[in-house]
Amino acid sequence: MSLKKLKIWGCLGLTSLSEAVGYLTSLSSLAFQDLPKLESLPVSLQHLTNLQDLYIIDCPNLMIFPEWISKLTSLETLGIDRCPNLASLPDELQCLRSLQRLKIENCPLLEKGAKKELVRIGPSLLTSPILTIRVNTLIF
Repeated sequence: MSLKKLKIWGCLGLTSLSEAVGYLTSLSSLAFQDLPKLESLPVSLQHLTNLQDLYIIDCPNLMIFPEWISKLTSLETLGIDRCPNLASLPDELQCLRSLQRLKIENCPLLEKGAKKELVRIGPSLLTSPILTIRVNTLIF
């Protein structure tokens, strides 16, 4: 039996996650929620090639979204909510060919330049017929 879903939530003092989470290669859904001191995502997450859904919610200290996101080749849903210090998305986001839903809410620095940011990371994302991008009430 393999772990398919994992939600790490409400760990108020947690500043970083163990690299061991990258060994959970059967994960299809991963959520980080209410981690106010989390500063970065572990690099080992790039090994979760079966991951389909990634949610990052209420992580106000997260400032940088990792470039290795492109290695999550099965990712279909990326949700980012209430990460007020996250200022940009990496160019590598355009490599996520399986991505169908990108939801960004309550991230003022990302939302401020959302259209410009999305165009910068790749026109292929904006023209995908199956991709839904939601930035608060702005839907493409």
